[in-house]
Amino acid sequence: MPAGGIVKCTASNDFQLNTSKGVIDISGKLLWEDDYCESFIGETYNNKNCLSCSLLPCCMGPCPQKVNHSNDENFCKLNHPDYNLSERICDYIDSKYKN
Repeated sequence: MPAGGIVKCTASNDFQLNTSKGVIDISGKLLWEDDYCESFIGETYNNKNCLSCSLLPCCMGPCPQKVNHSNDENFCKLNHPDYNLSERICDYIDSKYKN
């Protein structure tokens, strides 16, 4: 990674491949390549699968990074081995009932 290089997510392939999607300028401002950040804006759950799923309130749709790298417009994180539904539901319940 070049000095001052930045990535949007440390879990992304960009980080693992040692490639940067932008730089930090001398004043500390983040300068992203092209419209890179635009691809992370929006509701990743705004698709047929998610909107018809009873688990949407717990899950809130897939990670934007995974959606961007998938060719499936109805990408579902429940179909991938790196997502643990039981842990996610417990986290959701904890967040709602924590004092």
